[in-house]
Amino acid sequence: MMHGCLGNTLQGWKKFVEMEKHERLVISRFAKKLTMRSANSALFKWIEYCKERKWLRGLLNRCLGGREVGLKSAAFRTWMHMASAATEEEMSNELDDLRKQVKEQQGGRPHPHPLPHPHPHPHTYTYTTVN
Repeated sequence: MMHGCLGNTLQGWKKFVEMEKHERLVISRFAKKLTMRSANSALFKWIEYCKERKWLRGLLNRCLGGREVGLKSAAFRTWMHMASAATEEEMSNELDDLRKQVKEQQGGRPHPHPLPHPHPHPHTYTYTTVN
């Protein structure tokens, strides 16, 4: 009889240990979720804060940056046209100098195939804008 009682006690103890393990696992998961909840809420607040800052930076760039970019592009276009005109004028002058040198070397004889002038009207420039 003593061994029968010990067998029932052992079976009861095994069930008790199994339930305790399960309850400890459930409680540890609950505690982990509870501690992670505050971290998750902080993470979501941080993400929301970053999105708002990004939107505000975009708004400021649209409000203030558009004018600045427009002024810079206008200044760059002006510089580009002036540089282009100066380059064309320099090339035209160099071509004229080369023509003079060719004439001097030929002794005044005309060249059988004269070099055409690069621009029909050297001091008239056409300005185009690229949008």
